[in-house]
Amino acid sequence: MDYGSVLSRAMQIGLKHPTLWLLGFFVALGSGSVGLFNPNIDFANVFTLNGAAERLDAVVQQLALAVPVFVALSLVGLLAQGCLIAGAQQVADESRLSLSQALRLGASRFISLLLLSTLLGLPIVLLAAPSLFVGLFALGELLGAAGGTQPERLGRAFVGLAVLCGVACIVLPYALFASGVQTLGERAIIVESQGALGALRRGTQLLFREFIHVLLLGVILFVILSTLGFLAGAVVSAPLGIITVLFAADQSAAGIPTWVLLAVSLAGLLGQALLLAPVQACISVIWTLAYREFIRHDAPAVTSVPSVQVNP
Repeated sequence: MDYGSVLSRAMQIGLKHPTLWLLGFFVALGSGSVGLFNPNIDFANVFTLNGAAERLDAVVQQLALAVPVFVALSLVGLLAQGCLIAGAQQVADESRLSLSQALRLGASRFISLLLLSTLLGLPIVLLAAPSLFVGLFALGELLGAAGGTQPERLGRAFVGLAVLCGVACIVLPYALFASGVQTLGERAIIVESQGALGALRRGTQLLFREFIHVLLLGVILFVILSTLGFLAGAVVSAPLGIITVLFAADQSAAGIPTWVLLAVSLAGLLGQALLLAPVQACISVIWTLAYREFIRHDAPAVTSVPSVQVNP
């Protein structure tokens, strides 16, 4: 694969069709929505029962507000990703972009995209959810042992940490594998009209077949997105941090209200997504063009049934 031609072609498409930036904004919004949860909590005080009830109540309140917003933004981002892939496919084929056509195609494939994302994400959820409780248990035991009152708790803490390390050794490689399959599978759904299971098989097949190309391209794009994301986050966080400090100066010892933390997080998320919209659009176009290169030499699927002549 010619990386130079793919990258330059994607940049040309991204700069020539700024309409794709709108879809890139929603993709960035969905991919960064995890930043909505920013708990103002001191875990040491929680496990020493110093104000634990009030602090845990604040976390529960924030989660109750953040989780629905996180789910909604993630769904919007997934829909926008499908529309963005459809737009990139249209430009690559026809050298023009119809936003309405891209939206229709992306929306018509949304269920398949959602099923693919669910199938790949379910193992992570099943492993991560119990690990959260194990991590909290290990932290509580470690803090209890550090207090010197119950030294035997240190052994239980190390057991919990060992379990977490074992789970991490499974989850992290699988998460990288799932990310690659999802990136390729989403394009199988849009470009080749595959269903969720077909896209899962197709994405896995291409990931193993084109592993070196996918790995190199993924590393390049990860470095670019991480660097620009850090810079965008710094630009957005500076004024919001000042506003938060000024607001906190007028508050009592109870701390900053949950709605203020969420409002600041959401404002930062919107600002960062706005700055990263062109980058997300170009990255999606790059993966779409690369996917077309991966399947270029594959035999086309049979779409019609041969006619049968009947003798009179």
